Amino acid sequence: MKRVFSAVRPSGELQLGNYLGAIKQWVEMQDEYDCIFAIADYHAITTEYDPKTFQQKVKDHMLFYLASGIDPQKCTLFIQSQNSNHTELAWILDTITTVSELQRMTQFKDKSQKEKVISAGLFNYPVLMAADILIYQTDVVPVGEDQKQHVEIAADIAKRFNHRYGEVFKIPEVKLVKETARIMSLTDPTKKMSKTGEDRSRINLSDADDVIMKKIMSAVTDSGKEIEYVEDKPAISNLLRIYSAYSGEPIEQIVAKFEGKGYADFKNSLAEVIIKKIGPIREKKIELEKDEELYKKTIFEGLEKAEIISRETLEKAKKAAGLI
Repeated sequence: MKRVFSAVRPSGELQLGNYLGAIKQWVEMQDEYDCIFAIADYHAITTEYDPKTFQQKVKDHMLFYLASGIDPQKCTLFIQSQNSNHTELAWILDTITTVSELQRMTQFKDKSQKEKVISAGLFNYPVLMAADILIYQTDVVPVGEDQKQHVEIAADIAKRFNHRYGEVFKIPEVKLVKETARIMSLTDPTKKMSKTGEDRSRINLSDADDVIMKKIMSAVTDSGKEIEYVEDKPAISNLLRIYSAYSGEPIEQIVAKFEGKGYADFKNSLAEVIIKKIGPIREKKIELEKDEELYKKTIFEGLEKAEIISRETLEKAKKAAGLI
């Protein structure tokens, strides 16, 4: 069975783009692959964050994963920083990664323009991500188009290590997530929906039903009244992608359903579709939050499994590099 590794940073609020682009697909993959999923908290501290609320963010992410259907009995689910094997391997990989490679990373260029202070951690982010992937002998990494470059550099680093020191790492392959997962902002359809953008630009998994309805009804639309999926109508096209992703209906069928109807009717129906999916997840998460022992048990058992797998790879890498 092929092994999958994927991780999400615990920054901001989990929103419906995260659900469609990662969590929903994780749930589907855990029955087909040997899955290892992590909360990438070390990656989250490469940009500005609040340490006082950070642990609650980590916990919220973990509980939303469980509430969405990720099953610790079917996969390995853990918190990245609790497994020091990742950072130990990252240092070894740092020594064979060039500055010029890291300078070419588009995510670094984008994020460094938004940060007041650019940390070495933000610059070295791709090397730690490479360690996250390679330490589990990963076959497949499911990512969006914006993260594809990170998997490609991980593959390059693995090939370089294997060539220099001997065969240790599997070469990971990119698995691009479904196109419908690319959900754009409700206030600016030219920008991807973000966990850290303004609250009204996204639907959070924690949003109450009335909040979801209000955000959808106030989402920006295009000129005209027709519900159509065309390039020059990015706002309504984005809402149609969301509708299709959550209802399971093809976009063409949704367009036909609302022929002759206005934006208000469409938005009201879209909000109901989202509430039907998100509501049960939100309520399940609230229920799980009451069971503190479940959370502790989940992260402890997940870490135990992750450490066993990763320790074996780390020792092989250290031996190959002459460190033991």
